Amino acid sequence: MRKSNLKTRLMAVLLTLCMALTFMPTTSFAEGTNEITTVDIGNVWKNLDATKPVAFTAEVNPNNSECTGKMEIAEEQWIPDDDAVNASAIKSTDVNAPTPQAGVCYWYSVTLTASENYIFSDSFRNENDGLGSVHAIYDGTEFAFNGTDYMQKITVSDDKKTLTISTLFGVVADGDSSEDDYV
Repeated sequence: MRKSNLKTRLMAVLLTLCMALTFMPTTSFAEGTNEITTVDIGNVWKNLDATKPVAFTAEVNPNNSECTGKMEIAEEQWIPDDDAVNASAIKSTDVNAPTPQAGVCYWYSVTLTASENYIFSDSFRNENDGLGSVHAIYDGTEFAFNGTDYMQKITVSDDKKTLTISTLFGVVADGDSSEDDYV
């Protein structure tokens, strides 16, 4: 009778442990999600020419180990400033993208998508905190979030899988460009 009582108690303890494990969050067993704190974009074609289609050449810096394999460029675009009338956005995803308009000031925008098991840091949302622990690098220059270097905007989607950087460079499409105006 004692053996049977011991088996029952051991079974009860085992079942109690199994029930306790079901109360644990399932994410604790899932593969970890890594936070992206550095975005490094380079090779952006910056000289728009009203007589030629835009060359979309940007890339995530392959030499920056903090970025490689963690994100990819989903879309690039040149967006006319609010003052532009009848000018259209020029997107890398458009099959027949319009050419830029001469005399129009454009914003450059790049949208990045985080790779599987990666998300963009919430700190990218805090544009005015002096950067803190995140770094947005564009053609070798770190964004100054205090607005002294560029006018920029960074947005992160609610699920933190998409980050968009928009920067006003004051680029004017004038029909007179050189072939070496990308970094």
